[in-house]
Amino acid sequence: MTTDKTGGQAFPTYHEFDPHRGMTLRDYFAAKAMSSMLSQAPDDWHEDINDLAIASYEVADAMLEARKV
Repeated sequence: MTTDKTGGQAFPTYHEFDPHRGMTLRDYFAAKAMSSMLSQAPDDWHEDINDLAIASYEVADAMLEARKV
């Protein structure tokens, strides 16, 4: 397992041209968290995208930390 803060690549593809293609696991987890948060948000939620993005990455970081256990 990688010790990289991003968790490494979520969907790595290994080609001779670029061995590090794809999104990071951290980005993947954040996207899943954001999707879930948006699906449960009330219709009149305030569109503070920065707070949503920060919260999504906080969840992703917690998920990466939990993988170390």
